[in-house]
Amino acid sequence: MGVYVYLRENRSWQGAAKTLHIHKQTLVYRINRIEQITRRRLDDTSDVAELWLALQAAMMLDLLPNLS
Repeated sequence: MGVYVYLRENRSWQGAAKTLHIHKQTLVYRINRIEQITRRRLDDTSDVAELWLALQAAMMLDLLPNLS
């Protein structure tokens, strides 16, 4: 779950890419696609908060694997 790791790494491209074991540009592409699909911008604080809370809720409801 790239967006979760990216947010958990405080929006650090390098940190998230290293954690996910992928190239930084691969992560940039994936995050851009997520922004297009969700119509949310990860440089907007309210959009980041919305995505973070949605991911946390989904994990609490066992809709996503626990990625902690």
